Amino acid sequence: MVILSPKRVGAVFISFTEVWQLYRTDKRIQGYFGQTLKAYHIQVTLLIRYFGDIPMKDITKESLKLYLGKVTEVLKASSLCHRIRFIKSLFKWAQEEDYIKINPATTIKEPKAKFAVVIHHDVWRHKYKGKGKKNDT
Repeated sequence: MVILSPKRVGAVFISFTEVWQLYRTDKRIQGYFGQTLKAYHIQVTLLIRYFGDIPMKDITKESLKLYLGKVTEVLKASSLCHRIRFIKSLFKWAQEEDYIKINPATTIKEPKAKFAVVIHHDVWRHKYKGKGKKNDT
């Protein structure tokens, strides 16, 4: 476990790894465990793999968008949405805890969900034409 000195935190030099350890601890206090924290750990590991374990203050809105643009090529929309929600949560938390001054993820939007409504023929017939009528063919 990393012990942070007040001087280091106050100077906003906290790295992704340090933020992750504090964020994870806070989430455990809030009752998060198991699969949720494992999924979060994967997300932060991917961020560190892309950016390096740099101070969070060095991340910009533009660098996050470039990162998300790159992963868009290989992720389904639902996975991209999960990644964006995690990033927004992590940076919002870091700002609220005064580990960063500016949240670069504030204006990042999730992609619009694409979905289709599929109604099975029997359900449509029962619900919209009336069940048991002779003319419901």
